[in-house]
Amino acid sequence: MRFRHWLTAPFLLVVCFANFWGCAGSKPVVQEGRYSSGKLHYRIEIDTGGLKHGLETWWYDGVIKRYEATNEHGLRNGEYQAWFSDGKPWYKGRDIHGIAQDSLYYWYPNGNLQTVTVFRDGRQIHFQAYDSVTAVPLDTVANARAKWKHDSIAAVQRRQGIEEWSGRVRATVESYWSIPKELARKPYRSVATLRIGRIGDLRALSWKEKSSSTVFNTLADRALKKVRRFPPFPPTIPEAELEIQYEFVSQGKVPKRVRLELHGQSEPDSTD
Repeated sequence: MRFRHWLTAPFLLVVCFANFWGCAGSKPVVQEGRYSSGKLHYRIEIDTGGLKHGLETWWYDGVIKRYEATNEHGLRNGEYQAWFSDGKPWYKGRDIHGIAQDSLYYWYPNGNLQTVTVFRDGRQIHFQAYDSVTAVPLDTVANARAKWKHDSIAAVQRRQGIEEWSGRVRATVESYWSIPKELARKPYRSVATLRIGRIGDLRALSWKEKSSSTVFNTLADRALKKVRRFPPFPPTIPEAELEIQYEFVSQGKVPKRVRLELHGQSEPDSTD
């Protein structure tokens, strides 16, 4: 028995080193999307399992950045920031493995600070809003009007968070959505209902409507099931889960269009 043990030890050592160098040599795959003008729209690094892993950047026109973050195996990890179309800061925060930490800043379009929200392990522990003109802190507990301002700001932040998250969901699904030319020449439509949790976990999937093509339906279903984890919610979305409708459309000779709907409301089409 002792002789066999010494024979197998070198083999195990070789296997361990082979696995180490194999992992170290793997590089993230880069996915890119472009506007109809040809300018860069987004650039996302993903791991071999199809999850976002590395730098994620979105642009307004291929020059001015709209959003940038670092992901780790499908979860936002580290600092992230977004900008208005004129290059001024929109919001900035930090996540640790998809959980909000530290301070989340929002700015008005004029460049003045709008709100500061402090998180600890995903829970809000402090909030402060500022006047858009004087940049003086607002007393959010003094009277009903101040509370209304607080609620209104939270609603705006929620809407902005949903817009950001919806775009990331679409980009994630589109990376797996592809149909052959013969299907693209005919009009088809399939609509799926998804229930997604805060960390991007798919909790339920059903089909509200299916097209007349079995192949089209299968490809749509396969695109959704290939997504191991959807993007996590930004800290400005308070819900524990969201239900969305995802629409796969082929409009004949017109290029395919994928549309996402949240709570029955269509997301605005991109103006590109």
